[in-house]
Amino acid sequence: MAELLDAVRSSVTASDDARDALVEGGSAYVRFAAEHPHAFDVIYDPTVCVPGAPTETMAPLIDELESVLGSAAQAAGLDGPDDVSALWGLVHGLGTLTAAGHLTMDEALAALRATIGRLVGVVPTA
Repeated sequence: MAELLDAVRSSVTASDDARDALVEGGSAYVRFAAEHPHAFDVIYDPTVCVPGAPTETMAPLIDELESVLGSAAQAAGLDGPDDVSALWGLVHGLGTLTAAGHLTMDEALAALRATIGRLVGVVPTA
């Protein structure tokens, strides 16, 4: 989880543009899931990290990841809790599908860019 958080945080803070920061943070999440599928599975395994009752080690990492993604979403104009949940579902789903081989990385990242563009009112051309 610390590695996932670091990847997302680094990608978000590397961009000066709010929409790009959100896309880059989401892309880092998708890449981590695809490049580290077993670690990703363990992070979200409900028998390892019990929903609503994370360990003392995991709780601050989860909170920080939610904060980084939530702040990026808010800066891009997605300011409701439902928006952040939808964003998490988007990046998590794309990451899971890519890790399982159902999408290529290029397909997943293109879908992410297009969807975020639509959500924030700017449809990207590439």
